[in-house]
Amino acid sequence: MTNDPQVIDLQGLDTVKTSHAHSAAFTKDGLFIADLGLDAVKRFSLMDGKIEPNEQPSLDLPEGAGPRHFTFGQDGKFLYTINELNSTISVFERKGSNYINKEAHSTLEEGFSGESYCADIHLSSDGRFLYGSNRGEQTIVIFEVDTTSGSLNLVGRESVRGDWPRNFTIDPSGKYLLVANQKSSNIVVFKRNQEQGTLEFLEEMALPNPVCLEFLE
Repeated sequence: MTNDPQVIDLQGLDTVKTSHAHSAAFTKDGLFIADLGLDAVKRFSLMDGKIEPNEQPSLDLPEGAGPRHFTFGQDGKFLYTINELNSTISVFERKGSNYINKEAHSTLEEGFSGESYCADIHLSSDGRFLYGSNRGEQTIVIFEVDTTSGSLNLVGRESVRGDWPRNFTIDPSGKYLLVANQKSSNIVVFKRNQEQGTLEFLEEMALPNPVCLEFLE
């Protein structure tokens, strides 16, 4: 453990918006941080023992998108962000050492008029299906992934049978998807069709205000 930790000042990267870092991950390409307030995924690299801005320091998203979480597909060839404030999933493709924003998809059913905010995002282990949670619409949206182009095609959506799906996870076998509904205090278990990506309700259990699910070996 170091006695001299490094502090990364994301607010210093923007003088107009207010930083709100929401998630981060280290990969073989460096550190990625989803900043909901800056509407961007910030990139950093390890240089001379310190984390410094990458040559591509920012993957910018539309004003008001609010990137919250992200996941990688095809060994980092594609990056998918789920955007809390405008209820979209953005697809980035790596070209050389840079990521290019290639497309975006709404997570909400056409015609939905209520308030809804995206939360979590997960890719199936085979890279064929992408899932996202909608707090407000109270659904898990399901996309099929073109593993060559990274593009998404809507499969459908499944009711979470609760209120405010803050977090969800796919179990290690890939056969089940579990949703943590924060406001309705229940965890809902779905059987996952691994060929079609669809979800079938199995059972639910009560748990006060669940916000995160993890499997431990």
